[in-house]
Amino acid sequence: MQETSETSTVRILGESFRIRGGGPEEIEALARFLEERMGEIRSRNETLPLRSLLILTSLNLAQDLFRERRERDEFQRLVEKRSRALRERLETECGLRAEGDSREALPSADAAEQERFSEGPCPAGDDVERS
Repeated sequence: MQETSETSTVRILGESFRIRGGGPEEIEALARFLEERMGEIRSRNETLPLRSLLILTSLNLAQDLFRERRERDEFQRLVEKRSRALRERLETECGLRAEGDSREALPSADAAEQERFSEGPCPAGDDVERS
């Protein structure tokens, strides 16, 4: 959420709140989301005191945040693992060497290189020394 000096007023559980930051549409969307989550919890226990409702909603949102972070971290590890495997395969199949070797390292993928490598993993006529 971007911070701005703009102030929005939203209603949550019948109470008005003046919120500074973000745009009015974003603040209203966040307030609706919070109202929906509290409504889901309250629908399971209509006599739940307000304090308990707020704490349970906060815990549910924190649990969602932790789950999303864990999934993001797992995805990042998978992407890194697959990237290493692809790089190793290109180095092996095309005779490219890792950085620090005396031969040319795997090239960066700018637009010209992407087009050049679109023909296959080892394009003909490349200037990379083969092993």
